[in-house]
Amino acid sequence: DCICRVQKKHIGEGCDHSINNCLVFNKKENAFKHLDTIKTLTKDSFINKLRDASLEGLVPSTSNKQDGITYICNCCTCCCYPIRGSFALDLVHTWPEHAYRVILNDDDCISCGVCIDRCQFDVFKEVDGDIKADTKKCWGCGICTNSCPVEALSLDKK
Repeated sequence: DCICRVQKKHIGEGCDHSINNCLVFNKKENAFKHLDTIKTLTKDSFINKLRDASLEGLVPSTSNKQDGITYICNCCTCCCYPIRGSFALDLVHTWPEHAYRVILNDDDCISCGVCIDRCQFDVFKEVDGDIKADTKKCWGCGICTNSCPVEALSLDKK
C-alpha cells in the first residue's frame, strides 16, 4: 500500500486514488517472504499494476538501493510526501531528480485538452484555442505522453 496515501486518508485528507499500487522488488528470490504486507506478483501482474497506475494518472517514481532493492511508487501530487515536500521547500527540479522533459509538437497537436486533464504539474494550458506547454514545470513522468490521442507529446532526456 502507498504509505503516503494511507496516512493522508487516516487523517481525513486523502484523495480517491487507489492505495495498492506501490511496487518493490529485489534481485533475491523470496526476499520479502517474511513481510505480510507485501504480496508477490507475477511478471504480468506487475506490468498490469504499472499500466493501471498510469491509466489512473499516477506519477511513477523509482528508487534504487545499493542492496538491490528497487521501489516504484505511483504517486499523486496531493498525497505524496516527496512531491509535496519538493514544492513546500522550493526544491522542484532539484529533488527528486527529473531526467526527462516533455516536448509538445505543435503541428500534431489537435488541442483536445487530454494533457491538461492528465498532468498533475500544470504543465499544459489552453491559450487562444491552442495548447501550450510550460516545460519548466514538467517532472518527466510521461503520464501525458501515453494519453495523447495523436502522439503530439514525447519525452526528451534533459
